[in-house]
Amino acid sequence: MDAFVSWLSENGLAIIGMLIAAVAVRGVIKFDVNQWLNERRKRLEDDLRMLCPHHYFIKEDGKLIIASEFVSPLGTLAWQCQRCDHISHDKRKME
Repeated sequence: MDAFVSWLSENGLAIIGMLIAAVAVRGVIKFDVNQWLNERRKRLEDDLRMLCPHHYFIKEDGKLIIASEFVSPLGTLAWQCQRCDHISHDKRKME
C-alpha cells in the first residue's frame, strides 16, 4: 500500500493531466455516425433531384411530345414533380 501511495504522489499530476486531456479531446473530436449518414443521404437526394429533368417524352401520331412531370396539388399554388418530389412556385417552369 505504501508503494502505491508513493507512486501516486509522484505520478498523480500526470494522471490528472491525462484525464483532463482525454475529456478535452472527447469534447472537441465528436463524430456522430447517424448524423453523418443522414447528412450524406440528404446530400445524395438533393443531387438526384438536380439530375431529374422534370419532364417525359410521349410519342403520338409519329410526333414526339414533351410533357411535364409537375402537377399542382389541390388547394396549393405550388407545383410538385411526380418523379423527384421537387416543389416549385414558378409556373413558367411547367410549360
